[in-house]
Amino acid sequence: LSGLLRDPFTVCPPIKSTSIPAGLYADANMQSKRFILLLVAAPFHNHSLFTPTEHIFPWSYQHAFDVRRPKLFLFDIGSSYFGSWGGDPNGASSLWFYEYHKRFHVKFDRIIAFEHSSLDAKSAWSQLPDDVFPIYTLINVGVGEVGKFNPWTMLQAIAETHDYVIVKIDIDTPAVENALIEQILKEPKISSLVDELCVEHHVTVGEMIPSWGLPGKSLKDSYVLFRKMRQLGIRMHSWP
Repeated sequence: LSGLLRDPFTVCPPIKSTSIPAGLYADANMQSKRFILLLVAAPFHNHSLFTPTEHIFPWSYQHAFDVRRPKLFLFDIGSSYFGSWGGDPNGASSLWFYEYHKRFHVKFDRIIAFEHSSLDAKSAWSQLPDDVFPIYTLINVGVGEVGKFNPWTMLQAIAETHDYVIVKIDIDTPAVENALIEQILKEPKISSLVDELCVEHHVTVGEMIPSWGLPGKSLKDSYVLFRKMRQLGIRMHSWP
């Protein structure tokens, strides 16, 4: 964890110094995700039980002797369109996760996208790559704290503990976001299914007041939250 939990080059004024490569600012937009290291990209070592030619991904390794093949799920809560957010492709979350994993030849088995804003159905489905179309589910209503539109209801219905589940939460409604996060913290039945979590944790911090206003929580609360999630075994990331 460091600073504002965002790419520092997006919120800090450029430093005029020859020791800092100018290229570091090239991709420094507010939606920069280059600081996020998902598990699929993290260094890992295969156990000596496997031959050097066997490529066992981290989430598969712990279940290597299980006849059930782990599935890879993405729950994108606050997804917007697959290929853009507010017309900006840099803000497209589902596309980013898809391309990130594609670099390592890893495909999702299921992508569940929740979006409160009304989307044009034809545009939403036309943006999907051919290999995503069959495994994509768009739920174009806002998530709720209880009931069928609570994302954890579907999570518990379709995922098992041997699967690998990535969750992203960014709906710009702190009250609902915090409620969903608390449910993960308090309910082992939910936290045991979540392996990787990306959250834009809205807190009151000077640099983000123009965008976030005064949500009430502090940066310290973010650090406490991240620690608690990691203690539960969840690989926790800040989302821009």
